[in-house]
Amino acid sequence: MGLGKLNVALYGNCHAHGFEVCLKHSPNFMKKCELIKLPYFFKKEGPPEKEQLLDCDLFIYQEIRDKNAMGEEFGTDRLMRFLPSKCERIQIPNLYELGYGFFPQNFIFERAPHFINKNNPSFKGDDRGLFVHGDYVIDSMLDRPVNEVVESVYRTDLIDRDKILSMFDKYTEKIREREKRWDIKIADYILSEYKNKQMFNDFGHPSNDVIRKMSRELLEYIGIEDDLKDFKMIYELDEYEDPIYPCVREVLGLKYQKKYLREQSDKKLVEKMTFEEYVREYYFWCQRSDEE
Repeated sequence: MGLGKLNVALYGNCHAHGFEVCLKHSPNFMKKCELIKLPYFFKKEGPPEKEQLLDCDLFIYQEIRDKNAMGEEFGTDRLMRFLPSKCERIQIPNLYELGYGFFPQNFIFERAPHFINKNNPSFKGDDRGLFVHGDYVIDSMLDRPVNEVVESVYRTDLIDRDKILSMFDKYTEKIREREKRWDIKIADYILSEYKNKQMFNDFGHPSNDVIRKMSRELLEYIGIEDDLKDFKMIYELDEYEDPIYPCVREVLGLKYQKKYLREQSDKKLVEKMTFEEYVREYYFWCQRSDEE
């Protein structure tokens, strides 16, 4: 640890990595704090060990429950037992699976959320594939010619208006409810700005704007002057970015425009993916039968 610096441990899923990017770009934070390098939950590098936390002064974390995909040893309850009594604990938001309100195509036929495509194409260096999230709107039209599908997805009545509104209300309320446990708040910002700025890349990953806002709130919470106002993030959680359908944009009154999806991530057929290209790529890669 540097002279007079606080030992700070940051732990969580891929959102926490976004916090790290922001904090490392804050000169004020780096002057006062030394980040303890912990393996992130999402990287499958093994759980943090007791020895890494014995000298921790500040533990910034997302709640990871004991019953998680990686095992109980990755849960934050276990890690809390290793922290010294002097260590301050700050819980940051975990917005995973709270963005469904903008992506009803993942829920439209009342099937299980987070549907995994059987024909989801994978490629070297990626273990999840190109379209890990099922799009039930396109799935329902895979027996039609692709140009007809492309024409249909622009219809403003494609998804029932009441369905869109109920999904949005349900998941914004979930954010409000979970926020009661978080030290850093974000619900008011999402609800006040969602019409003007993109809040989520897909149902599980917040946008850079939200990550940056939460990081600024964190700096204020721990008493460090915010110097991230003009910081342009390069880190992007857009690897599996899904489109916000035109009918959803109309019902929710979204004013901002975004021409391309997955600007920093892999595509198969094109360098830049517009909404139409997303539809065509999904159709091309996912319309094959299970026997193929």
